[in-house]
Amino acid sequence: MFSKIYLSITEWLHTLTPVQIAIRIGVLILAVFIAKVIVTSLCKMIKKYLNYLKKPKCNDMVKTLKSHCSDYKILGFHCEWVTVKGKNRSVAMLQLCSPKAFCAIFRLWRMRRIPKSLKAVLEDENIIKVGVDIVLDAKKLATDYGIKVVGAFDLRYMALMTRRKPEDLDSMSLAILNVKLEKDYGFDYYWEAEELQEEETEYAASKAYACVEIFKSLAFELDPVDLHQFPNGNLSKSLFRLNISEFLDLHFGEWRKTTVQYSTILQSLEVYCPSDKCLLLAPDDEFVCLVDKSKGEWYLREQLGTQVDSEKFTIRLKFFPAFRAIGFYQQSNSQCYICGHPDGLLHKPVVPMDLREYFPVTFQLFTCRDVIFLCPRCLRLSHVSDFEMYNKLKKKSLARYSSDRFLRTKEAAKALLNGQASEENSQYCKALVSDYFKSCFDEQPEINQKVLEIVLGNRVTHSNYVAVKKFQAEPGGLRKLEKLWRDHFWSKYCPPSYSHQAMLLWSKDCEEHLQVQVC
Repeated sequence: MFSKIYLSITEWLHTLTPVQIAIRIGVLILAVFIAKVIVTSLCKMIKKYLNYLKKPKCNDMVKTLKSHCSDYKILGFHCEWVTVKGKNRSVAMLQLCSPKAFCAIFRLWRMRRIPKSLKAVLEDENIIKVGVDIVLDAKKLATDYGIKVVGAFDLRYMALMTRRKPEDLDSMSLAILNVKLEKDYGFDYYWEAEELQEEETEYAASKAYACVEIFKSLAFELDPVDLHQFPNGNLSKSLFRLNISEFLDLHFGEWRKTTVQYSTILQSLEVYCPSDKCLLLAPDDEFVCLVDKSKGEWYLREQLGTQVDSEKFTIRLKFFPAFRAIGFYQQSNSQCYICGHPDGLLHKPVVPMDLREYFPVTFQLFTCRDVIFLCPRCLRLSHVSDFEMYNKLKKKSLARYSSDRFLRTKEAAKALLNGQASEENSQYCKALVSDYFKSCFDEQPEINQKVLEIVLGNRVTHSNYVAVKKFQAEPGGLRKLEKLWRDHFWSKYCPPSYSHQAMLLWSKDCEEHLQVQVC
């Protein structure tokens, strides 16, 4: 059969001229090429349609956001756009994050029309949208897309209410949440790309998430509540509406041009000062904290402050406390979580920073309130007790002696060598030096001048980046690492009240870490 077909084709070709044969071959090749293009295009269209079916719908995302705002009516708000040759293009995407760690990213530049449900939630005056420079972002949305945003609140007003420095979002995140919102400078962020990369999605979501967490942290400072009953704060109280309402939809800086005065932003702070305590004020007369009377007398002897009130033993410092720069002015009820001492001014993350700094930003934000406040004595004790945990991780090759720990040890060695350490602090410094030799050389030499000089002459450049990545790859991931450190803390110490225990719990409303959906 095949031989007959072959013979018929051969006879047919003999009847054609070379030019006719070439034309027919060209037509055949063109037909094959066109068929290939059509099939490829159909496959892409089918794939695109299937991806569209899998993608979350904008209306569903808005519905989730609104359901999360049923009790705590706050949404983190942030916008991104592309700048070309110094000129800003239209807003590329809008990020909204709920108090329950759900972030919706709306790629506005790709939408033919803005969904009515999205417009409705942005125009809902009962839901406060929080961010930095949020009013300018809202005006840009109105200019670019005709979207009206109602209830925009600039977080810098709340920074003033809590006696903090009003800064940009990155700086406030570092000062308040102890989280760095850094771009990966080895990655090219392009908000108008056809598909967002994982790095772009995570960075964009972290911005809106940080806005929510900053608001929640500052709201708690304004009105401390039982975190077990109100893990996200209690916005139903009139205190928040009273303080916030006059600054809604008001660009930061414009309030100075209105009748609003600075004194109306700061909450009046009536401080009860017992007879055995001293009330410390900053040079601008802002309340800092209560300290023992003996410590206040020491400030006077060292000429570090001046007494301004004898009835209430009150001292105005001649300098701004170092912790002011990172926003740790404390209310009068600040206590050490371990011993209950009123000088609980020092903060310590449950997971040490030499590990935590390598967590993904979204994970750091999720656990940003996993912080304990300690007095100087208990902070030193907790650092020493951490050696045990570090050694357990080291045996499993899950932690190294980092440069951060070595810097603390080097300062301790310097203090011992110069005789600057008190008797109590001297024991702490020696413990740091001993831990360094045990961790790095598996030795425990007697602490003397020679040993201290060895410490000062050495360098440690290790980090725990690889250790954190190992934990990420294991079952349980970073949550397992967080739990190990929390269990370690509770096994060593028993905080004085349940409200402190609640500070160390993840939000009851969040079963998972930050969830992100893109539309």
